[in-house]
Amino acid sequence: MSIEREIIENLLQNLESAANFMRGMTFDPALPPHAKQALGSRIENIDGLVERCLESLQVIDGATAREVGE
Repeated sequence: MSIEREIIENLLQNLESAANFMRGMTFDPALPPHAKQALGSRIENIDGLVERCLESLQVIDGATAREVGE
């Protein structure tokens, strides 16, 4: 695995961790509803970004595997 791949995977793991932390914050009853909505929106953005990046990495991995097999 390349160092770039390791960095990307580490970044994605940290983004997922941040989204999960934010998700947990939404259960705090002291947090105003508008703050919970704002967190929810950011969580969706992060989840979407992570998912798109993981899909892109799978496509790259598939292309690389096919190139190596040729």
